[in-house]
Amino acid sequence: MKRFLFILPFFLFSCYTTAFFQSPKILDKGKVEIGVGMTETGGDLYEIFGQMRIGIGKKSDIGFRVFGKPPIGPEKGGFVGIYGDSKEQLTDGPFYVSYVLGLSYTYPFALAAYPTIAVGTENFYGAARVIIIGGKGGIGGIVPGLTFGAFIGEKFFIVPEFGILALIPKEELQVYPNLYFSLGVSIRP
Repeated sequence: MKRFLFILPFFLFSCYTTAFFQSPKILDKGKVEIGVGMTETGGDLYEIFGQMRIGIGKKSDIGFRVFGKPPIGPEKGGFVGIYGDSKEQLTDGPFYVSYVLGLSYTYPFALAAYPTIAVGTENFYGAARVIIIGGKGGIGGIVPGLTFGAFIGEKFFIVPEFGILALIPKEELQVYPNLYFSLGVSIRP
């Protein structure tokens, strides 16, 4: 818990991003993982992202992501955001369970928190999470979801991921389910 409190100030600049894109196994201390990818959420909605994870302790690592959508397509709406998280591995392998707490900031202004439980092996994972969104202009809500993915490779990975998220706006009692698919590459030098 002390590690979360120590690194929490680094995440007060965070965002709303769809992809989970990480194994429940933490990186060894001092190890780095770098990745890029794209998430398709249907129609004109997608995001591109670049991220880095760093092992910081025996059972913890941290991650940073820059993501966004260029203002192209029929609606021309674009956004850019930054994200950070801290992951604590709760069990030893070969089946891992981890708790992840992420925070993000997206422009136009939106803040989001991402409490997540991730389970699986080093190469195959599932995650149950809730994205809690707040922002200017009355936007906000919660987005519970399930994510499934894989790291295919050894030091250079192809990372397919899919999931379902259900937007529940704070002003409505309506649920808007949405499937998404992400594909990326990741390197652990």
